[in-house]
Amino acid sequence: MLTSQEKVNLVWERFVHVTEPFAEQVFIHKQKRYEFRPVRVGNDYMSMTKGHVKNHLIGNITLGVYTTRSDQTAKWLCLDVDDTDTELVRRLVQRVEDRFGPNTCLVEFSGTKGYHIWLFFDEPKSVKTVVALGRLLTKDVCVEIYPKQSEIDGIGNLVKLPLGIQKKTGERCWFVDPETFESFSNQWEPLMNVRLISYLGYFPEEPKQTIKLYNDGLPCFGSMMDEGLEEGVRDVGLFKLGCYWRKSGIPIDMAINLAHMVNGKSTRPFSDELVEEKIESAYSRPYSQFPCQEQLLDRYCSSSCQFFGNKAKARHMTVEELSKRVG
Repeated sequence: MLTSQEKVNLVWERFVHVTEPFAEQVFIHKQKRYEFRPVRVGNDYMSMTKGHVKNHLIGNITLGVYTTRSDQTAKWLCLDVDDTDTELVRRLVQRVEDRFGPNTCLVEFSGTKGYHIWLFFDEPKSVKTVVALGRLLTKDVCVEIYPKQSEIDGIGNLVKLPLGIQKKTGERCWFVDPETFESFSNQWEPLMNVRLISYLGYFPEEPKQTIKLYNDGLPCFGSMMDEGLEEGVRDVGLFKLGCYWRKSGIPIDMAINLAHMVNGKSTRPFSDELVEEKIESAYSRPYSQFPCQEQLLDRYCSSSCQFFGNKAKARHMTVEELSKRVG
């Protein structure tokens, strides 16, 4: 039987790689919802302590831990299955075990409508390699991975720390048996006994592929999804992508997953909550998906687009002039 301090130490050892910053789930009155926000003292980030982890386990606070340290390393990989598709969870667990052997991941109930699959490393690994592993394990399914970015310039992304309370629902986020999806009677035994992965394996080079939804002659959307959206264009870009996915008949839950994948390619990504807000807004009304008049998105435009001539005309420019601008 572990003491309370030993439980705190175990959680710290498995999950805490970045101590500054860390985040807490708080209620944002203006938006009337819970979000994770970095904890600050004045203008500076606060450093996480084991006292914070203890309060998280008690249920006094709910913490979020960032994935990637400033030395571009990570100590775990999390696959986020954002729905109750238990067959998909089983398939992903099987992929992990096929690659690394039995007992090399844990499944956690997220506290809302899905599951997190956690893989732990014996020592910090290059985040570039960890992201490559995540993409390999999820290459043909729409599942988010954390870390999302192969390199960070900022604080990166976070995941809710397990074993606490999801404030949105009041549910405790337990580890579950991946066969029955019942919570373990002893939560600490699987966390103690999960095998730590030392060698992540070989990653074959794969050709870069563009997500193609339908042949609509709008190459700008393919460029946005391939390259990601940087600061200054993230807002309008994500909204227009959402409109495009809605027009394509993509279900909103899949669109949100796609948006998180695009957002993860940014060096300064939006918060997960803001990404979902943009997509929900795009799906709320039949907005036009065409980005042609959004000059901020000109960098993604291509003269091969079937609407390029119309765009030039609307801008009171020749095709040649517009080609120079977008080129």
